[in-house]
Amino acid sequence: MTNYWHYYLRAETAEEVTSTLVAAGLLLVGGEPAPGVHIDTLGTLFEGGVWDEEGNQVEAPTALPGWHVNLCTEFNLDVSLIASVMIDAPTTPRRIWSD
Repeated sequence: MTNYWHYYLRAETAEEVTSTLVAAGLLLVGGEPAPGVHIDTLGTLFEGGVWDEEGNQVEAPTALPGWHVNLCTEFNLDVSLIASVMIDAPTTPRRIWSD
């Protein structure tokens, strides 16, 4: 059975997350995840917003700060490699990994 470790990342920009993952050896220079690494890019998250019964936007949702990425590894990662972009697990994550 494979064990998995889950990490939640956020930075000001996609480039900041990408450069951190490349420096940590988790993302290869060609953009592919390294072996045993799984990346789920959520990007900019939004909350709120109102739509009418026909699906027309009445009130725009609000963008949350940062660029969000979920990271799953098949090995216990030295979190100091991603500490600059790692955040605590959200209480209600938008997406989760299936183990």
